[in-house]
Amino acid sequence: MWFKITGDASQQQYLIDRRDGSNDAFYIVYDNGTVYAKASPASTELSHAGSWGDGKWHHIALSSDLDGDKLTGDECILVIDGKIVASTADAGEIAVSDGNVQIGCKHDQTQFVEGCIDELRIWSVARTVAQIRTDMFSSGDLVVDTGLVGRWQFNEGTGSAAEGGTNVDGIIYDYNGGSPSAYTDAWAAAGTFDGT
Repeated sequence: MWFKITGDASQQQYLIDRRDGSNDAFYIVYDNGTVYAKASPASTELSHAGSWGDGKWHHIALSSDLDGDKLTGDECILVIDGKIVASTADAGEIAVSDGNVQIGCKHDQTQFVEGCIDELRIWSVARTVAQIRTDMFSSGDLVVDTGLVGRWQFNEGTGSAAEGGTNVDGIIYDYNGGSPSAYTDAWAAAGTFDGT
């Protein structure tokens, strides 16, 4: 997933979050210069401090390999801008559920991203660092798409739908009024580029 923090970089902002109970969670959250990530209830939370709230685009990936066929043993890695920045030797099994995945906010519709998210992908297989690097700049066809569960490119341009693939489409909501309503102004308007 690509992200860019453009608002208050000192605030906690959830890039992605999925929870079914108090411990059944995976998430990636930005908090005052540090990225925190957790792949499963049994895994250790990973974190890395950096200048991620600088208003520039950054690529982030979280890969968990319980059986050790892609990474080094039972491992979970956090990759930012193509480099491993944190890892743990206790990947833990990712809980399979039909719980909602929240993109751009916490599971309870709080702690919204003040910025942008693009090209979010969820996989059912572990991804190696080489695979992450190979596809991180791909906006079209991926080199390898085996195990791709959902891909949100956010290229729709109009409406409130965010297409992610078979049975994983979503609706963009506005929570400013306290209750959700479909949000149709989420897209950037077309413009002109004068070369400067």
